[in-house]
Amino acid sequence: MNNENIYNSDEINLNDIFLALWSKKFLIIFLTTIAAITSVFYSLSIPNIYTSSALLVSTDAEDSLGAKLGLSPLAGLAGLNSFQKSGGKAQEAIERMKSYDFFVDEFLPYIKFEDLVSARSWTQSTNTIIYNDDVTDPLAVKLSNQQAYEIYKGMLYISEDRKSLFMTMRIEHISPFIAQQWLELIIRNINNHMRDLDKIVAQNSIDFLNISAQETQLSEIKGAIYKLIENQIQVLTLAEANKDYVFKPVSSPIVPERKSGPSRASICISGTLFGFIISLFISLILHYRNSLIFKDIKSNA
Repeated sequence: MNNENIYNSDEINLNDIFLALWSKKFLIIFLTTIAAITSVFYSLSIPNIYTSSALLVSTDAEDSLGAKLGLSPLAGLAGLNSFQKSGGKAQEAIERMKSYDFFVDEFLPYIKFEDLVSARSWTQSTNTIIYNDDVTDPLAVKLSNQQAYEIYKGMLYISEDRKSLFMTMRIEHISPFIAQQWLELIIRNINNHMRDLDKIVAQNSIDFLNISAQETQLSEIKGAIYKLIENQIQVLTLAEANKDYVFKPVSSPIVPERKSGPSRASICISGTLFGFIISLFISLILHYRNSLIFKDIKSNA
């Protein structure tokens, strides 16, 4: 008996809900239509995003430098251990690419600031960018380097496989040409930046070893020091000769022909569905509010 009452109660509640929604069908249709139209206009207002990607492989610094040069354990005395860690070198380069210092020193001086912070749309036929606000008073003037850095971090994607030493880099921009150019810029500059750092270490090591050779009188120590100096000269030579110092492109960045986003169909479907669900809640709230008001009036009468 109790089960039958519960079943009847549930059936009545479902019927009430259906009738309540049916009575508000025009409101539901209206709100859903508004949501659908809004989502369509919103999706059309979003510019296309193009993604340029590159597949890179980490150069093996230990094979190219340490193993080839035959560095001995004495190299640690001159601060040369940094040349013996290939994985660490690549990981350091990745973190440097993400850093604010790299952004300010190795990226920002080589690009047009407005392309980063105030680009609104890209015209394919003329390959031109339309900016927010007037060109004489661009949004870029109002943004600091730190704010621009947040935009930089949002458009740069780096994924790595530490076992295979392969790494994928991607840059997103409304212009496919700028995406490709910026990705090439970052790869080129990180290789140059890491090369310059190692050249500084090698040169400092040579200077230190020369001073040490002058101070010692033991021929055996001098021989070992001169060997280390010779090795560091070779390091400088290889650093100059190696264009792809840390990362070597397996697949170079290209200008993408197809957009990577946004998915306007998904935006329209999601917006319409969201509007439909909201309209159902509003309809139920209005129905039960009116029912309570009617009951209060009836009881007072």
